[in-house]
Amino acid sequence: MKQIQVLTLEVNHKIKAIIPHVRFIDSEKTLEELYRIIGCDSIDLVRIEVDGKFFDIYCDDEFLLKEKPVPTLFLSDEQVLCGNLVFTTCDEEGKLGGVTEEDICKLIDFILVQTVKLHINLAK
Repeated sequence: MKQIQVLTLEVNHKIKAIIPHVRFIDSEKTLEELYRIIGCDSIDLVRIEVDGKFFDIYCDDEFLLKEKPVPTLFLSDEQVLCGNLVFTTCDEEGKLGGVTEEDICKLIDFILVQTVKLHINLAK
């Protein structure tokens, strides 16, 4: 069983927090694992660029239909992702890949900056 390393942002309703996790998922059951982590029935994919590298974010495609969706990641004034998120990479052929330790550091820095922007927009 080959595993790939992913970064997740997960909503913890008990302590009202969004917590990053590094997880390992089975590369042969990737889709099942994504649905389980995200906790949804329909997945969407959003591609972002951070410091010249592209990352894929898997999220709940129907988060706006949920009662009280939790804003997780601000991408722009027009795009805010809600709920649990999974960050991966993708090769030229479209095959899902894992993230490296360096990728995780880049993504965490990006998430922190975007979190500040999210709070500024929510305060408006």
